Amino acid sequence: MIDLDRQMLEVLRLDGVRSVCLVHWHEERTVAWHGADDRALAAQTAAVVRAVAEGPFEQGRTVEEVVVTERGDHLIYTVLAHPGLCLQVRMDRERGSLGLVLHRLRRVAEDARPQLPDVRRRRGTPAPAASTTVERPVLLRVLNALRELSTGSDRTAEVVA
Repeated sequence: MIDLDRQMLEVLRLDGVRSVCLVHWHEERTVAWHGADDRALAAQTAAVVRAVAEGPFEQGRTVEEVVVTERGDHLIYTVLAHPGLCLQVRMDRERGSLGLVLHRLRRVAEDARPQLPDVRRRRGTPAPAASTTVERPVLLRVLNALRELSTGSDRTAEVVA
């Protein structure tokens, strides 16, 4: 979050940018903001992103950016890889460069993707130790319950190992 906060400040320093808000659009709330106080726009941001992401334009595609032009401003919504998060940027149409801001926001979105650990192992190296241990009787009960669900019958089966 700290790195994202720094990147938001960098976007705010671009010519014409008035505000940068990190919005959780599923919950309709502002998580962080810099510049003009546009926190009240969280509901509007949620409505716009939801309309595009879940509406008839979606058709299996992933939304990256949405640009809405109003009066003297561009409102730019950049959806992040983290579920429910997007950046909302308000930029002056006359002073700012839409292309430059979009380019910078794409870099921020790319950097904001969660880094997954590399799970590949070289042959012959030991497997990592389990972070938690589960007792065998618990595992057997879970396995039995899953087998009952998968067969769709009321019969009970016992796993004996």
